[in-house]
Amino acid sequence: MVKFNPFRTTHENNTSNSSVSSVQDKTAHHKRPSSSRRSSYESATQGNGVVLAKNERYDSAQDHGHHHSRPASVNATFNDGIVMESGWRGYLVVFGGFLIIMVAIGYVSIYGIFQSKYDEIFRDRGASASSISFVGSLAVGFQFGFTIISGPVMNRFGHKVVLWSGTIIGSLGLLLASWATELWHLYLTQGVMFGIGVSLLNLAATAIPPLWYDKHRGLAMGVCFCGAGVGGLVFGFLIPALIEKLGISWTLRIYAIIHFVCTAFASIVMRAPRQLSGPPIDPRKDTINLAILKDRGFIIWLLAATLFGFAYIVPFAYLPGYAKDIVGLDPNIQGGQLLSITSAANAVGRIVIGIAGDRLGAIRVAAFSFIAAGASCFVWMFAESFGALIGFSILYGFFSGAFFTLVASITANIVGLTHLGSGLTVIFLTNTPGNLFTLPIAGKMIESAADYKNMIGYNSAMFLSGGALLCYLICLDHEPGLGDSPTESTDMLRPLLDMSIAWKRKELKDSPMNILVYSGDGASRASVIHTINSLRSLVGQHYDVMKIDDNGLLAEPWEDSTSLLVIPGGRDLPYVRDLSGPTNDKIRNYVHSGGKFFGICAGAYYASDRVNFECGSPLEVQGLRDLKFFPGECRGAVYPGFVYGSEAGARSAGIRLNRDLFAKDQFGFNETKVYFNGGGYFVDAEKYPGTQILAWYSGEPCEIIPDTKTPKAAMIACQVGQGLAVLTGVHPEYDATNMDPRNPEYGSQPNVVTWLLEKEHERRVLLGNVLAKMGLKVMQSAPYHPNINSAAGAIQGIPAITPLYLASIQPSYTADLTRILSGLTSADHQIREVNDTFQLVQSLQHPVPVHTPTTIETKEGDGEEKVTKNIVLCLNEPPSANLTPEFDMSLYFGHLQQARQMRNTRESNSFIFGNSLMYGQVVTSTQTMLDKNFGLCQQLPDGFVCSATIQVAGRGRGRNSWISPPGCLQFSMVLRHPVKASHASAVFVQYLVALAVVEGVCSLPGYEDIPLRLKWPNDIYAEAPLEHPSQACAATARGSDGQEHRRPKMIKIGGVLVNSNFSESEFLLVIGCGVNTTNPNPTTSINHLVRYHNKVTGKNLPLFSQETLLAQVLFKFEQLYKQFLGGDGRGFAQFEEIYYKRWLHSNSLVTLTTVTPNKRVRIKGITLDYGLLRTVAVDNQERDIVGEEYRLQPDGNSFDMLKGLISQKS
Repeated sequence: MVKFNPFRTTHENNTSNSSVSSVQDKTAHHKRPSSSRRSSYESATQGNGVVLAKNERYDSAQDHGHHHSRPASVNATFNDGIVMESGWRGYLVVFGGFLIIMVAIGYVSIYGIFQSKYDEIFRDRGASASSISFVGSLAVGFQFGFTIISGPVMNRFGHKVVLWSGTIIGSLGLLLASWATELWHLYLTQGVMFGIGVSLLNLAATAIPPLWYDKHRGLAMGVCFCGAGVGGLVFGFLIPALIEKLGISWTLRIYAIIHFVCTAFASIVMRAPRQLSGPPIDPRKDTINLAILKDRGFIIWLLAATLFGFAYIVPFAYLPGYAKDIVGLDPNIQGGQLLSITSAANAVGRIVIGIAGDRLGAIRVAAFSFIAAGASCFVWMFAESFGALIGFSILYGFFSGAFFTLVASITANIVGLTHLGSGLTVIFLTNTPGNLFTLPIAGKMIESAADYKNMIGYNSAMFLSGGALLCYLICLDHEPGLGDSPTESTDMLRPLLDMSIAWKRKELKDSPMNILVYSGDGASRASVIHTINSLRSLVGQHYDVMKIDDNGLLAEPWEDSTSLLVIPGGRDLPYVRDLSGPTNDKIRNYVHSGGKFFGICAGAYYASDRVNFECGSPLEVQGLRDLKFFPGECRGAVYPGFVYGSEAGARSAGIRLNRDLFAKDQFGFNETKVYFNGGGYFVDAEKYPGTQILAWYSGEPCEIIPDTKTPKAAMIACQVGQGLAVLTGVHPEYDATNMDPRNPEYGSQPNVVTWLLEKEHERRVLLGNVLAKMGLKVMQSAPYHPNINSAAGAIQGIPAITPLYLASIQPSYTADLTRILSGLTSADHQIREVNDTFQLVQSLQHPVPVHTPTTIETKEGDGEEKVTKNIVLCLNEPPSANLTPEFDMSLYFGHLQQARQMRNTRESNSFIFGNSLMYGQVVTSTQTMLDKNFGLCQQLPDGFVCSATIQVAGRGRGRNSWISPPGCLQFSMVLRHPVKASHASAVFVQYLVALAVVEGVCSLPGYEDIPLRLKWPNDIYAEAPLEHPSQACAATARGSDGQEHRRPKMIKIGGVLVNSNFSESEFLLVIGCGVNTTNPNPTTSINHLVRYHNKVTGKNLPLFSQETLLAQVLFKFEQLYKQFLGGDGRGFAQFEEIYYKRWLHSNSLVTLTTVTPNKRVRIKGITLDYGLLRTVAVDNQERDIVGEEYRLQPDGNSFDMLKGLISQKS
């Protein structure tokens, strides 16, 4: 069997200059990544679950003694691999396969002619019909059964040996049969020898052509296997004529010559693509991987294929006899013609079925074909004329060959291409009993009943039962990802497309955790901010609301982790420019497959079929749009006065709700007012199926359609495949509390903000119900952060910035810091830095000002940074708990001291990390306050920590920012790393911090089995408890005991970010870390893992507080870091064992998309010099290629474990 890579080769993230180092002949070449645009999509504390491709799930993995190796995926598809060669060489291979199938498998189509002749010869000698039919049964039985040997033979000696052996043995069997005088002679020659030859040839003809094609693999196999039909057609006329003129002996000799010529030519031209060439493998190590028998889907397919083996050959053997005995026709003339017609239909059917399999899915087409073939037997059962038999021959011939055309596709869909050889071998082997015994069984039925009806009913039952099993297999979602290219599907196929992708998304994803708000060119900054704030206020506890631009929508794999995609207000034409083509295809595919879409104002125009905006004015925009979620026209503006980039046309628009379409008793009002600026209405929305009107404009004449006197639709919900799109011409996301009533641009309605403030509660109720209608979890009348938003002046969405409290484990440390900070201040006790301004406050006797953003203009981006931040110096003791209710600084210092004393009494005084802590309940970003204020950071002592409960502009890798969810431990720390420590490269710091988080928990007594893991380069993952919602579709994988086990899915719960600056003889590092400690939403948390562990084991381990975990992580990191700098110069080498024990990637196979062509590689570990990910290329049989090594920089690449890809980060 031939093994190759089924992984997709798409990028996970945006592309930039290469950061892959290719190592040839053990010579390393390193490149530094260039800076480029980064997407705002990736979050430092969120991520997708860990799933590797399905074709790995049967392989044993080295997991360093832990049970987390390589969880299985349920979505691997055989047609996602690298496209192999085609061209003239690929066409020759397909033609060679066609010739083999024509003379080898085509024999099955005409065996009835030989059987009729043998019946004439051997019936007079007392042979029964069943014993005579056993000649054909032996041939077909060995054709399939001998694959248990032919498979390993091809593994060890290559396909050429198999092809030539089949050519010689098969031709010789036919030749020797021509001298047979006894029935047992035919058993050995035309039965056993010819069957063995066909087995060898058939395996090569089935396994080699698929390697040359990707998109049209089904068509290629259809062309190959239509050879059986062509052979039956040609030989159906030729063989009877030869028998009549020359006799059976010379007919066999001529057929032997034809067989040799065709198969010899095929043996010359057929070979595997060069990409898959390689030395033979040891058959003792790789024969048939019986692990595939643990796959339920494969077992079902195996049963269906076995039933097919009992059904397919029967009409070809007994149709001439039926024509003679029942209809009174000549078995050689009309019987041969019927077989020729069956073969001709078979040839056409295999090509059509191959094309249909490519488009509709192989399993679906096979199920339909099995059922159709079984149903056609009822035509045969009642046929009493030559015409009726012709009709049966056409129907049966067309549908019955689906198995041969689709067997490779279906098997690869289920077990993956890597195990295609094993799968085909097992499939063909289990076909043996049916092909070996079905003709004798059918013969006995004819003899016992003296007619053919029982035999025909038996044949039909086999096909129908196989079709039912395939229908069940479809329900298990073993079909590949239909609709990956939705633009190639017709509208007629769209329902099948939607259902397939919906099942695929349902099985792939954890509970989608992200809400993405488009922020690319054209999106209004104000609309983006209002949208994000309102969403965070209403659903922020359950979802991570973040921005994404056009580059992110195109390049990043956002679909399976996204609950809602929002296109906000702004300008439609830039959307058209930046999102047309592949990006629109992804959006459309996402919604059709069950996703949710929210189009606001310009986003609603863009998602309609046609746009008609300000017709006849200088602002006119008209034209068709691609998404077409609303199949009609969006026309606007409803109110006059719109001006781009201005609030001049803003007003409060009245809308009347269609309360029947929302959950009952959710409103206390029928009408309300919301913000409007340039939106449209949806023309004739009530006339389109699948479109519901959620609200109408109300109150003013321009809100009525003149011709019909009906109100204009302001908000609609459109059913799109399995998904839903809500489009609105008004702005229900605009929060009046964040608008400036003094803005002079509100020309059309100067009191617009005042009027909207009166309806603010109703707006929130309306938006919450709209979100709930789209399936989102909405907090019932609860602000996003209740403990913080209750502070005076706090607003919804983004909480108020609170003071920073600075304290130390000893008062002397705070005194030292006070002197340092005072030296940086001006006369007014302010530290004016590059990014922030800090006010030093040395007294807790008076209330400290809390910054309250008053308008939307000061609540995003640089606005917060420009606000003065108060640092309260706690000189004698940490602040009381009532000043920092979310974090007890005294408790933290106590835990830190306890951890040091318990673990290292003699050296406890030498530990410094975390001795001084600056904590704020709500801050912009701990990382930004240290990293972007270099002058301040330079003066801070080693191990200085800044922590917060909530970050309103938290930083991840690249440009990522978000409002952190409650319950997340987040901190940043200053670390000075000596340049002279050449054995301890600074790049390993991020690895040590991530390891410290895991070991900080798992090194505690009783917590050793808490399932925390490391993902390269700097993420922290957890095995989701089996009771977690994401485990509803948890996959199975093979354990070291050879058994299938339910594998927990991996969910990201934390991340590490390290920023570095060079200062004199040291690296000034700012280490940022975020870990979900207490909140099970949106993924899981450490405490959720502990609770589940307690439940399973009966233990009563204490849960972690933020204070405990921070102290434990800082102590463990300092412990590791001291060892890292010392350790007799061994650097990171001393941590390899514990690091690899915790990480997810040992010997994993992935695809590098950072090289051209893409490379299949095995992860080997981390280099000990520069901390690069070390991978080695593998051949098609997954063996390491000596000398072809690739090394990847942690800051230049992204690891998408869902698809098994390593791609560049932009």
